[in-house]
Amino acid sequence: LPPITYVSIGSRHGAAVSLLDSCTLYVWGDGLSGNLGLGKRIPHQPTPTECTFFKDRGLTIASVSCTRGQRDVKRVVVGGGGISSMSAGQEGPRMHVVTTDGGLW
Repeated sequence: LPPITYVSIGSRHGAAVSLLDSCTLYVWGDGLSGNLGLGKRIPHQPTPTECTFFKDRGLTIASVSCTRGQRDVKRVVVGGGGISSMSAGQEGPRMHVVTTDGGLW
């Protein structure tokens, strides 16, 4: 790998960006939900692998962040004269990439 500028670690995956190498994004971890951006669903990517999604589209990465999943996420519902809380299920871990043109992926 080239020198890494920053790293973000989520609960099931991670990402690293090398700003010295044309803003290259490397990803690893759980890709079963397709959240690694490699174009395929894989149970586990054990080593950092280049994600070319952004380079292929001529986009430059400004930052990346990985989140952890949340179990039993609650949703607040307002209506019918009151406020109530409903379970919305589980929200899985996500990866968010911001590009220099202001795009959020």
